[in-house]
Amino acid sequence: LAVVSSDNVHLAAAASTALMAITVSREGKYAVVNLDGGVATLVQRLNPSQEQLTINLMEVLANVCEAPEARPQLAACGGVEALFAIYSGGSSEASLGSNYSEMLKRSAGQALSSTPQFKQQQLKAAQAISLNQETPTITAL
Repeated sequence: LAVVSSDNVHLAAAASTALMAITVSREGKYAVVNLDGGVATLVQRLNPSQEQLTINLMEVLANVCEAPEARPQLAACGGVEALFAIYSGGSSEASLGSNYSEMLKRSAGQALSSTPQFKQQQLKAAQAISLNQETPTITAL
């Protein structure tokens, strides 16, 4: 994870690509989860202006958060809020919701998909659709 924190964005992106492969396995997920500040390090490096690095990191977070122990860590370090800000387009205002690329938004949604807060929002949206109601806007968590 030290290389992910590098000021060299290309090096950090390459390291995050390797982490994507490593965290597919259970051992890889728990290596990050059990490392003091592991999840927080990934979250702190999220920067939508560095799109490829951020997409890679969100994929790593999605992998790591498959481990239930990672989810409270993600919430505690502000990761849910950071991912939600990207997912919602960089703005809580609907009119400004297109600040980030669709790829960034989808990757953030994937990383959020294992969190209870996001699942509750999706359930509410699905229930509204099934009742032919207007789809609620996903709100800040």
